Amino acid sequence: MSKRVYLVRYGAVPEVARATASEELSCERGQSIMLKSDRGLQSAVLLDAVTSRADSRVESGLADEVTFEIVRVANGNDQLEITRRDEEHLAQCQEWQQRIDEWQLKIELLDVELTLDESPKTILYVLNDRGAETTRLALLAAAAGYGVIEVQPVTAGGLTPISRGGCGSGGCGSKKH
Repeated sequence: MSKRVYLVRYGAVPEVARATASEELSCERGQSIMLKSDRGLQSAVLLDAVTSRADSRVESGLADEVTFEIVRVANGNDQLEITRRDEEHLAQCQEWQQRIDEWQLKIELLDVELTLDESPKTILYVLNDRGAETTRLALLAAAAGYGVIEVQPVTAGGLTPISRGGCGSGGCGSKKH
């Protein structure tokens, strides 16, 4: 099956990434889409199709960068779920800030995002470098049974890339009992 490559914007602290979709999927600029990213199922906005010759290496599978998959154009049920999660957002931010304070972490919480999977992952965006405090947050959250947690540091330069694997990279988590 032939694939097209698009640029999409996703995440509570927005990122732009490449995503593939089957040729049969009709996507237009500005459309809400459902994206399978490295974090899970997330809503995203389609920015544009990749068409330049400089990007042909992506279409041929030779790119070093990760490409995600556009699952579908967001439908009515997706929009309802996105709205429901948005309504939970403020409460989630307050709860996580309380935990950070209780655990006496030197972390500044920026935002919280839940993926749209059946078993959602919680992404904590923090204004910190990746280090002992972010690792400690991931470990404490996992030990307390708060589900799958990803701690995503953000600096003035943007998101700090996550190297996959191990608790120090924000990959800790366990199912809540």
